[in-house]
Amino acid sequence: MPDTQEGKGLKFFWGKARPASVGLGEDSSIHPLIAHMLDVAAVAILLPGSQRLGLDNRQLGMLVALHDIGKLTPAFQAKVPECWPELALGECPAEVVASRHDVDGVLFLDRVCREELAPLFGTDSEGEGWLLSDKRRLWRAVAGHHGQPVSVNDYQTRASDIKLSAPYAHKLVRACRQLSPESGT
Repeated sequence: MPDTQEGKGLKFFWGKARPASVGLGEDSSIHPLIAHMLDVAAVAILLPGSQRLGLDNRQLGMLVALHDIGKLTPAFQAKVPECWPELALGECPAEVVASRHDVDGVLFLDRVCREELAPLFGTDSEGEGWLLSDKRRLWRAVAGHHGQPVSVNDYQTRASDIKLSAPYAHKLVRACRQLSPESGT
């Protein structure tokens, strides 16, 4: 039975996985997605020059941590069936809709988790808020970390394929938001 209670379930998703080696007698192993995302965020805030981005370390860490949120999807988790998060998503399906986790990441950030992320986009000194196009550029930069930008057209057709992971995307964003100040500036 899937674990959808608040604060539970995220530990079952893998960010990096090593399948059992054929003939070597090794078990499969995973690096949990949340741990991977926090590892990458920690490295980002320590990189030389990261202070010049105009973000404090908590803001930068939270944005960088969100880079792999698209790995929550069944399409990504099914890439290593023996590491499938059964306690979170139920039994591994025989087939999943193929997708790219960077595309799914933009979909989660731009559409699924819009309300949780709205406070990040405060207003400037003149009371002007962020344009939707600016928000989308930011999410495309955050999630599009594999050498090519994510096109808006790429993710518009994926909405129906990520519903199973949406509750976990909300949890993951709330966890990452704890890294950032409440201010939208």
